[in-house]
Amino acid sequence: MSDWKKIQLVALHTDQGMGNLVKIYTEVMGSVVLTNLVIADLGSESRRKRYAGDAVDDIMAALKEMEDDYGHVGIDMICISHQDYDHWSLFTDLREKIGVKYPSLTVNKLITGGQRWKSDALAEIKALEKAFKVGCEVFSRACSDYDSPLVGAREFYAIAGVKFRVLAANSPTTRGSEDLVRNGTSAVVVVEAGTNKFILPGDATADTVAFINNILQGWLDNGKPNPILPCYVLSAPHHGALRTLADNFTTSNPQLSLATKFADLTRPECIAASAGWLSSFHHPFKRVLNLLGAHAVIGETEHDYVQYDDEVWPKAWECVPKSKKKIYTTILSLTDPPQRTSWTFSLQSSGINAANMQGYPAAVVPAPGRLIALPAKLLNSSLPQTNARGQ
Repeated sequence: MSDWKKIQLVALHTDQGMGNLVKIYTEVMGSVVLTNLVIADLGSESRRKRYAGDAVDDIMAALKEMEDDYGHVGIDMICISHQDYDHWSLFTDLREKIGVKYPSLTVNKLITGGQRWKSDALAEIKALEKAFKVGCEVFSRACSDYDSPLVGAREFYAIAGVKFRVLAANSPTTRGSEDLVRNGTSAVVVVEAGTNKFILPGDATADTVAFINNILQGWLDNGKPNPILPCYVLSAPHHGALRTLADNFTTSNPQLSLATKFADLTRPECIAASAGWLSSFHHPFKRVLNLLGAHAVIGETEHDYVQYDDEVWPKAWECVPKSKKKIYTTILSLTDPPQRTSWTFSLQSSGINAANMQGYPAAVVPAPGRLIALPAKLLNSSLPQTNARGQ
């Protein structure tokens, strides 16, 4: 197979959850066609799946594109960053749809990160193994493909010249809290296409980015260039959560020195944040998007995005209209039904890049007790109280 000609990272809309699809295009008999697919996380929170089917439909559409253009259907790799439900729960729906449409489809590689996997998550891994005839691999403790600056970076998978590297997995955690261990040990994956990189961090916490900061600083201290620059897209860790990214793990006077250094070391051109409609966790936070997007560039096209501002009183959701800064969320409005989209970030081997939205029909999907129209800016009192584990 020839080297890649085009690569697309699709930040999927999963409602309150996370999913990423990597589409790799190569040249076959003179035409550039979709030949390879990688899924990195695919889940949505229980009881909040109003529009989560968008993500599964997008993946099925990609398989149809591959079938039509390439004459073959398959998934090269499924990578699940950690065990939390909103990172794997949609695989159940995907398995069922693939079983009907493509019953012989196989997956070449299944790999997971993170610690403290629970029985329901492990059961889904077993189901994936059986459905797609693949054995599951796991990242070892506190590992990184970038831990040897004098030797150079390794990769755990490669497709048509696109390299997949783990920046951190199973990072040491400073707190014993169940959610901070699960989230902080997430596998952070770098997708490298030519000189450009995409960073997919799962629910990385301050502990995770501290581990990463030390690794990248080690390259600089050894006189080596930062190995993950230039970074084209960074998926916002933990959907743009504030509590888990703060050094002191609180939303009350959060300290953000570790996240600030991480943003300075990665310098992403684009920030993509998975957003649920009026998430009760208040993801993504405005101050997190601004911090991670400190180096985001100004583009030519306008787009809307949403964020939660906890630095005003009363605290409120807001929609940022007609922005040209390359900060993107998968929810574009605070209306019911919301405007929602997946974002596709494209790179061509010629060096051309672009970000495009995939809009979805605006029909309301029923949700008990949540069928009211809401204004563009919402007061905290109109929403459920935030569960501290998700802030």
